[in-house]
Amino acid sequence: AAAAQALADASAPLPAAEAQSGLLLQAIDDSATVLALLAAGFSPEPTEPALPYPVHAAAGSDAVESLQALLRAGASPDAIDPQGHTLTTLAAANGADRVLSWLVTQGHRLDQADSKRRTPLETAVTQEQLAAIAVILNAGIAPTMSQRYRIRKLLSDQPRSDAEAAQQRAIRAVLGEEKQPDSSLRQ
Repeated sequence: AAAAQALADASAPLPAAEAQSGLLLQAIDDSATVLALLAAGFSPEPTEPALPYPVHAAAGSDAVESLQALLRAGASPDAIDPQGHTLTTLAAANGADRVLSWLVTQGHRLDQADSKRRTPLETAVTQEQLAAIAVILNAGIAPTMSQRYRIRKLLSDQPRSDAEAAQQRAIRAVLGEEKQPDSSLRQ
């Protein structure tokens, strides 16, 4: 990231197109550096086929500001990376709830499958990403019976943090289910 920041700060010549994606990827969690690199003339589109797409890296890292900058600079919001991921399925796989919420406000559909026929909800459930599940359900996406069953199994796990407990409550509320009392507390 230091190299990317140095390039953004200096009036150095642009690196070869093949190197631009790598430098953007290094800076993806620092939106100010991403903005500076784009302003310096870096391409928001992937320039190195072996690397992740910058928009997908931002979506998967929950880097909303970097994602917004890349899209404003011309990156495709409908890009599918070489692994078949859309922005929404990659965000769902990584529990990037801020990105998912923003994508919903921008009109991205959460019911569309990627090239491997995975919907964002299927991906979030498979990866056990409660934050993403909560956003997707709140956006009005109805789970299949199989997904509902797997979500219930996830909800039966003891939360590891206050944030996870809040996510579980939010999911239960959307599903119209309340947590069952612990049977060990009955007399």
